[in-house]
Amino acid sequence: MAICNQLNVKFNRQEIDNTFDFYLINTTEKYIPFGAKCLDFETGKIESLAFENGKSLYIMLKKEILSKMDLVKQLDNEKLYVKRINSSEIPNYILFRLFLYSLNNFNSENLSFNNLTGKFYICKPEWMKKNRSSFTALGINVDADMNILVEAATFAKYSLFKKNKKINEYPKYIFSNKNCSLKRVFDITSDDIYIKKGIYNKKAEVPFFTMSREDLKNNKVYYLYYVLRLLKSKYGKQIEFSFDTIEIAKTIGVERDKKFMNYALQEIKGMEINLVNVIDGTEYEEEFDALIDKIQEAIGVCGINTSKNIEKGKANILLIHNKEYYEQLEYPDPYKNFERSTIIQCVTVEDSAEKIINDNEAIINTIIKEVVIKNDILNKKDISLDNWASYGFTCDWIFGKEKDGKHYFIVIHPNGSFELYNKLDDFSSFDIDILNECSDYLTDNKGKEKTIIASTDGNINVITRTNRYPLPEEEIFEQEIISRSKEARDRFLSGIVDINLYEDGSYYSAGIKGSGMNTKIIRAPHLYKVEVVSGKNIIENILSTLSATFVKYKSFTVLPYPVKYLNEYILMIESLS
Repeated sequence: MAICNQLNVKFNRQEIDNTFDFYLINTTEKYIPFGAKCLDFETGKIESLAFENGKSLYIMLKKEILSKMDLVKQLDNEKLYVKRINSSEIPNYILFRLFLYSLNNFNSENLSFNNLTGKFYICKPEWMKKNRSSFTALGINVDADMNILVEAATFAKYSLFKKNKKINEYPKYIFSNKNCSLKRVFDITSDDIYIKKGIYNKKAEVPFFTMSREDLKNNKVYYLYYVLRLLKSKYGKQIEFSFDTIEIAKTIGVERDKKFMNYALQEIKGMEINLVNVIDGTEYEEEFDALIDKIQEAIGVCGINTSKNIEKGKANILLIHNKEYYEQLEYPDPYKNFERSTIIQCVTVEDSAEKIINDNEAIINTIIKEVVIKNDILNKKDISLDNWASYGFTCDWIFGKEKDGKHYFIVIHPNGSFELYNKLDDFSSFDIDILNECSDYLTDNKGKEKTIIASTDGNINVITRTNRYPLPEEEIFEQEIISRSKEARDRFLSGIVDINLYEDGSYYSAGIKGSGMNTKIIRAPHLYKVEVVSGKNIIENILSTLSATFVKYKSFTVLPYPVKYLNEYILMIESLS
């Protein structure tokens, strides 16, 4: 049994309506303007506000603190329409948001809660960069399915983006004099104004969960429980809530492909390697030389060539800036000119240069296995990094996706050989009947980020990422000794570690490896929903493909690993169009 982030909520409507007034504000425009006065009430006058969409806004106030007439006058906008409503007229997730966001007045020495433009953020002084150019905040929200979510966000100084004209449309914030609370401002003369926007090559990261004693109370899960305890203590009379639970039917904890790097090295030794430094100038010559040395050392054979150009028929490894770099500088994007009918593996300096210099084995191994996968797709048409035949399948397996109106499929035979297919969403058809069935489904569900899994004996399943994910038991934060033993994992981290199939196969998730697990879990292990389109549920038959660790180096993958091949194929086809 695992607890998950989906809430069971019960509202005491009578108590709520006796204590609070609610207003719905709509507009005839495309959205409620950021400058609307309802977003800038004085502290204490408005408890909270939450958007349902850009054109609809809900406001919660204490009983009879502001009449409808006074509110209309304060808004002073004839294109905004105000309606007084009862709590029963508010969608449950919006009502829960209003109570959650009303915690914005809470402050302590090291923590502040902020309801900014209809969203809720936690701030800590320690999350501010030393030069005060940016800070990280945690956004807490609940979706329409009552899944409560915690996400890290970056707030950066407005002055860093002055050249970007669109920046003027962003809401702007400044820290109050009292503590680390934020408030919205319209005067942009100060240099201490922040907007919610990431900085190039800098990610906002707060780990999902940490097992080390010093960081046990500095992660998303801890702050989620902290906020919900405050919510219960403040509004126990108005709302009751608890986390939902989900039964675990099967667990896989052993990685399948421990020798995949041996397979990868065998494959790459048979290729001609061409290393290319795409970056102008001499700034990254040391990194390029280190890349050459590390690839040579790993492969252990001669025949590595360096040149200024991509060469057909060879495995080309490129040192290059990432795409964001070229977009940021409005620089000609070399990615658009690559000939993807030959092997091209990009190594970005922003993500990898320092790791290469520091002799990070994982980076070199990742480069090698990515080259092998591309060679499998372009030349070999066979899976090299895993023994597919050992699964003992007696039929072909199909994996498919839709992107930008085009349908892509990989068909894998029992011996591990495969074919790749693509077609526009038009009147053309495939020679394989079940591919046409899969394609018809993708046409009907266009743009919904679904992955097809099918077998040629007549079964079609669809998997979709959800916002549900397992949570550690709250009691883990009370433990004097934080254990990573199997007993402790089963007690406190059910569903967080290993690959888990839930209930009757309707959901699965892939967490981190429980055996020898790390002390830090970066991301939540989201549940994937499995729907049967025709035939029967077949996810359990293919579940062990998630335990192949070559997709995410030495980590389980969230989708069956043939989807990795399919995604690489899609990138190649897109570049040729």
